[in-house]
Amino acid sequence: MEPYYPVNDESNNKLYLQYRELADQEKHILFGGRLADYKYYDMHQVIASARVRVRQFIETKYAV
Repeated sequence: MEPYYPVNDESNNKLYLQYRELADQEKHILFGGRLADYKYYDMHQVIASARVRVRQFIETKYAV
């Protein structure tokens, strides 16, 4: 059975860095939560992280 949370080992961390480089090239997509940070989060942490990312995106895009 495959885990439903990040497994931090050397090969997975290398793979994450490759995905992160690709994700950084995407200008119209916001990645968040476990997918973006490759960390285990509880739901309240995911929501807090999403709020921060959206705020940063809006401030950057619209110079608020």
